[in-house]
Amino acid sequence: MVFKGFRFSYGWIIVAAGFLVLFAECILYLYGVFLKPLISEFGWSRTVASSVHALTMVTYSVMIIPVGSLYDRYGPRALMGIGGVLTGLGLMLSGMTSSIWHLYVSFGLLVGVGMSPLYVSVMSTLMKWFVQKRGLATGIATSGIGVGQWVMAPLSTYLIGAYGWRTSFIVVGAATMAMLLTAASIVKRSPEELKLPSYEVGLKSTRYALTVNGKALSLKEAVKTKVFWALYLSFMLASLALFIVMVHMVPYATDIGIDPSSASFALGLIGIAGITGKVVMGATSDRISRPLTLISCYLGEALTIPILLFSNNPLTLYLFAALFGFFYGGWIAMYTPITSDFFGLTHLGSILGAMATTFGLGGAIGPTFAGYTFDLTGSYAAAFTACAIIFVATAMLCGLARGLKDGERRHTRA
Repeated sequence: MVFKGFRFSYGWIIVAAGFLVLFAECILYLYGVFLKPLISEFGWSRTVASSVHALTMVTYSVMIIPVGSLYDRYGPRALMGIGGVLTGLGLMLSGMTSSIWHLYVSFGLLVGVGMSPLYVSVMSTLMKWFVQKRGLATGIATSGIGVGQWVMAPLSTYLIGAYGWRTSFIVVGAATMAMLLTAASIVKRSPEELKLPSYEVGLKSTRYALTVNGKALSLKEAVKTKVFWALYLSFMLASLALFIVMVHMVPYATDIGIDPSSASFALGLIGIAGITGKVVMGATSDRISRPLTLISCYLGEALTIPILLFSNNPLTLYLFAALFGFFYGGWIAMYTPITSDFFGLTHLGSILGAMATTFGLGGAIGPTFAGYTFDLTGSYAAAFTACAIIFVATAMLCGLARGLKDGERRHTRA
């Protein structure tokens, strides 16, 4: 890392702020805890109940592109603050739901809009504070999602059991708003905002980024490259498979006779195991090729799915959760570092905003597909088998992106 003294220390404060923001973003992974209580009260099918989460992710995807451009212009503080207010309000209003359209508005639209600035704001800011240890810093910050799952999944389940799902939504909403507003109050866009000496941002880790006439690619130029679309499709398919598991693992586990507390603990375990994956694989990616790190994580995910399919007791479910979480943590931490490696920092906010729509699209399509196949067949076997196949395909696409990047870089510098 290029910083010394005060610059070094405040960089880690930015990591702490990012950790807090992404702790709050775990809400996107916890909807499965509320799925059966909502179905029990309102009599919805799993397809209909899953469609609420799908709308959240579609809203997230639609909003994240303009949010990326707004970040490049205005920085992270305002976006985090607005996101905190909207997300907290949406969750608290979800606790007042009396029909499906109420939940579409509160959780689907308000939470979707509120969440959309968070990841881009955190990750784009981190890239400006770190150079040599980007993978490690990203891994630590994104581990906030895992800690959030580990804490919030069992807590939400406890609140649902003790006080009902309505109270659980309200408590989680208030806590989320408080965390995000706290993070917004301490985040700084760059060292220059604290009047620290400027430096050559990202020189070491972006010297191999794609350029045109020596200049970093804008979003408009980036989307014209084959490497962008190979990477985009890779992340979209991985997110699709991820959210099938995240939203439907708890209902699947309770269907096969595992008690709700153990099932929610397994969901939290994915998050806590992801912390190790994010830090270990993030640091590994600083030393070896990021694409190779990403490929190994995707293949690892594929190999864990049979354990889920043949789970019949809490211990095997916990084994799956620990392994799946480790590899999930590894690949989710690669989103921003590999994007900055491929396209540089100048237009990172807008490019990352476009790339992060993959998260929303995958989150919209995957759970709805799984809910539909369950309603059709009475089983999650087809959906979970598809997850394994998808993760193998994502590994192949990531390898393709690596080769395309090398080819396009030689072409643009020729």
